[in-house]
Amino acid sequence: MGDGVSRTGNCSQILKNFSQRTAGPKLQILRVNGLAVVDAVLAGILVGIGTYGPHYQHRPIIRSLYHGATTLFLPILSYVVSDSASAYSAFGKPQIYSFRSAAGPEVQYRIICQTIWHRSLAVILAVLVLIVAINTCAIVAADEREGRPNTGLPVVLLVRAIWTSYLGLPLILLFAPRDRIFQCLVSLMFALVYAKITLRCCALQEARRSVALGRNPRLIAGYMKHLRDGIQGGIRAADHFPPPLILMGEDRLEVERRPHGFVFKRMGDQQDGMNNHGLVTIDRVWRSDSTLLTSEPWLKEVCLGFSLFKLLRCRFAGYTAAEAGLPEAYSFCLHLLLKDRDHERALAVITEELSFLHAYYYSSTAVLYSNRWLPMLNISASLLTISCCLLLAGMVMARLEDFILQPQVRCHVWCGLHSSDQDKAFHRSFGNLLCEMVPVLILLVVVVLGEASNLLSCRSGSGLCCDAGACG
Repeated sequence: MGDGVSRTGNCSQILKNFSQRTAGPKLQILRVNGLAVVDAVLAGILVGIGTYGPHYQHRPIIRSLYHGATTLFLPILSYVVSDSASAYSAFGKPQIYSFRSAAGPEVQYRIICQTIWHRSLAVILAVLVLIVAINTCAIVAADEREGRPNTGLPVVLLVRAIWTSYLGLPLILLFAPRDRIFQCLVSLMFALVYAKITLRCCALQEARRSVALGRNPRLIAGYMKHLRDGIQGGIRAADHFPPPLILMGEDRLEVERRPHGFVFKRMGDQQDGMNNHGLVTIDRVWRSDSTLLTSEPWLKEVCLGFSLFKLLRCRFAGYTAAEAGLPEAYSFCLHLLLKDRDHERALAVITEELSFLHAYYYSSTAVLYSNRWLPMLNISASLLTISCCLLLAGMVMARLEDFILQPQVRCHVWCGLHSSDQDKAFHRSFGNLLCEMVPVLILLVVVVLGEASNLLSCRSGSGLCCDAGACG
């Protein structure tokens, strides 16, 4: 040609040049495959330790492993999605490459690569990782004096969701017409991600305003001051009953702000907790021992542990022992629980108290059950997520044989640009979809287990609302 450019090149030279140009993207896809497996393993660690084995976090190795998984989880997700998007930029559109041959003239050739399922599986992996991150992110409605950092939903989680949607949703639109069900499922799961984030943000705001959760330490401090003033005035419960510590029902009464905290607007002088407009106190539970708790006497220890947990939050909020009413509770435990040297009973109360404390500070159970409509929405979201995961897993397994035989990237290389060169096409492929299928299937199992644990958290008796509700 007169311009010194050859549009019909030597195929061996072209294939050699193509291999050189794709060496970098091949390593990139290999890194994506490795990081996808790592992210799936980290997701299993988060769900396994955070959901099914929280009591093992006191061990240094387990705690370090859990914190490491929490730290690396989302950054790896961002890298996987970004690299998958860059792979699409490199291979997703027809390209014309040129190079100078050994003979001298510049040679041009054309390639077209297909990366549909590689990108699609990366998007599915990303949305599953986001669901795991949301489920394992503890949101705590703590008082401002408790000094609990990061009590809300991390902003970084919302940013990752927006960034993943920005990169992933355009790829979802490229599904073939026969894969519309995949497209609808993945789109629905993205919608579930934002629904879960919105639900947790609304639940957190509701819990922070609640005197039974976020403002509870200030209410307990004000109540104990009122109780202590009544005791000093000569009104006190019997010595063989515990002091009327608040168990539940504080959100049923109107409160007003005082310098030392919140107090009930309509609070009688009685100290037995029997006629306080729905307020349930621990002495009321003790008095009903012979009528309501005959079949399950262990609930008395659970209820006392829940009341002491509220006092312990007051200590964390900076109130003194006298303000929190601890001397009266200590006196009761010393003279009644240990009167027959029943140390196991006292240890059971302490165990329940610390269990409530751990559940409140390191899980989202209390916040998600802080309102009547929140549990229904949370359960509905979990059921819908499980249904989507099971349906997606079934569809993937049905096409597993096809996926195993498919490469992650398949390229068609033409040795020239003329129409007469169309028969000079070569096919090159690299990667295997199985490398991405395995992490996706692992994450599907992890998400289902996490959502199942979320559904069973209240019925298992480990949730705050259930234990307290049993006492009331």
